Formats: sequence, C-alpha cells, structure tokens
Amino acid sequence: MTYICRLCSTNPPRTFSSKSSLSFHENNIHPNNKIIPHSRCLTSPSLYDICQFKNSFIMQLKARLQFHRSEPRAKTLKIEFFSEGLFIILFYNKSTFQYFPAQRKYICKFEGTQGYEQLGILFGNKDWGSKRRRTGTCAYVLMQNAQQTYNVTFIWKERIYKDSDTQLRCGSMRFEFNVDVRDFVEGNIENLILLLFSIYLVAFFLSIQSLFYKLIILNFNLEYPEKLVKKFDNATKSIPAILC
Repeated sequence: MTYICRLCSTNPPRTFSSKSSLSFHENNIHPNNKIIPHSRCLTSPSLYDICQFKNSFIMQLKARLQFHRSEPRAKTLKIEFFSEGLFIILFYNKSTFQYFPAQRKYICKFEGTQGYEQLGILFGNKDWGSKRRRTGTCAYVLMQNAQQTYNVTFIWKERIYKDSDTQLRCGSMRFEFNVDVRDFVEGNIENLILLLFSIYLVAFFLSIQSLFYKLIILNFNLEYPEKLVKKFDNATKSIPAILC
C-alpha cells in the first residue's frame, strides 16, 4: 500500500511505503503545516454550535478542577465525537495551529499568561480556567508561576470505529493541561481593608464612649458633695432671718 503526500506540489506527487515514513516526511519537509487539502469537504458549524461548545467546555473543565492540595499535576479532558470543522473554526487563526495529514491530527497550543488571556477572549470568559471557594482557595489551570511557564494543548484526532461490516470515522478532542491549587488573598484585599477599617471605627467609638462615661462619673463624684455643702450653708444662713 502506498501513501501519498498531499502537501507536496510535485507532479507526480511523492509516495511512501508506510504511514510512518510519510509522517516523518511531513514533519521534516512541511513543519508547522496549516494546509488542509480536504478543507472544501468540511461543513462549517453554526454559531449556535460554537456557543454551545464554549459553554459546555468550561463546565466540563471546571468539574475537573478539584481542591486537592499537591504539586501541580497533569490532567486530560476528552470530548468524543467532536466536529473537525468546529476545531478548525476555533483554532485555525492561532499561530500554533498545525495539521498532520498522515496522522489525521490537529494540534494547537497556548502558553503562559498571554495564552491564558487569549483563551479567555476565545471562550468569552476571563475566568474560564479557574474555580474559587468563598474562603479564597482557587483551583486553576496552571500556565505560569514563579518557576516556569506551562502550556495547554488542544488535540483533534480522527478515530475509526468498526462493528462487523460497518466502519465509522469521527474525531475526538483532547485538552491537556496542568492543575494547581492556591489561596489567593489578593482577590479579597479590598474586602479585607474594608473589614479592618470597620473594626477600627467600632473600636474607636467604643473607646470614646467609655472615656465619656468615665468623665461623667468622675465629674459627678467631685461636684455632688460640693453642691450638698453649698445647699447646707445656704439653709443655715437663712435660719436666723426666719427666727427674727
């Protein structure tokens, strides 16, 4: 069986004796290939399908983000029976998009903080790769930390399903990523400042109130005996006048 390179423009086209030799040729002669020879045969997904996928992907991804504390760990999210046309529409214009005809496989990678932001724009959700608790703990798709930069990879590959005499060709998409868990105080800094300020004001007013009560009590203890003496003196001075 011969395998034809559909990327070469030679006439006649170059042929190979095995799929592995064709794949080796494509990787060396046609690196970073974006040519899709059969693109005219593909159907474009509707806007509804695209929107549904974006929402579904984020929901499925966040379900995989667990709050188990450990070292960053690799995970995979797989979606079966995924449209080839949908994958192309989503990722074709990205600089890292590649197509491998011999393997019937597409790859698109995103790297670092910039890649995370690009995916936020693509999915229309800047928090697409994170899940938070009210305590501030966050499980998230790790793409950058102090030590190194990570990437995420979207892969579409055709699979062949066979059942007796029936053969079905369809694709599946795989999303490869790393997960990490951290406590983010920075996200609640404004609320923390307001809380501390409120506590300070309450403590301040309580101290002023306490001081005010102490002054009243102290003033009462000092003045009350003097008022009694003055009243007694005035009363004794008026006795002779009355007797006279």
